[in-house]
Amino acid sequence: MPIAAARLPINDWGLIHSDTTYDVFPARNGGFFRLDDYIRRFQNSVAALRLDIGMDSPAIAATLTEMLAASGLRNAYVAMVASRGVPLIPGTRDPRKCGNHFYAWCAPYIRVIRADLPDAERGVWITKSLRRIPETSVDPRVKNYR
Repeated sequence: MPIAAARLPINDWGLIHSDTTYDVFPARNGGFFRLDDYIRRFQNSVAALRLDIGMDSPAIAATLTEMLAASGLRNAYVAMVASRGVPLIPGTRDPRKCGNHFYAWCAPYIRVIRADLPDAERGVWITKSLRRIPETSVDPRVKNYR
């Protein structure tokens, strides 16, 4: 479906508690770049959050391949997400009692640096130091939106 038609329930814990993990990767010339590596990293994050999306690697790959083909995009930004989901028992506070789910989308690939610029006009700034959130605050093995 078009991205504008996609919907999430307002009580999805992925939405209201950021209880989700994701990964993004490029599709170029109608194919994926290192898809197996991205799926493996995604599944490691899913496992670390104790989510069960009911899909193995081949099922995820097939879903992403079908989605990209249906989109008609040859060069795309592709995202896959696992969400805690909606509580299966209304009012529960137990994350184990939620219906975990998978969703994905793709959008036209946008370059950070325009390809039409001459080399002399392209540039980036790279930091010399990096400050990270402590591991005791956010699990660095899990890619999430926090």
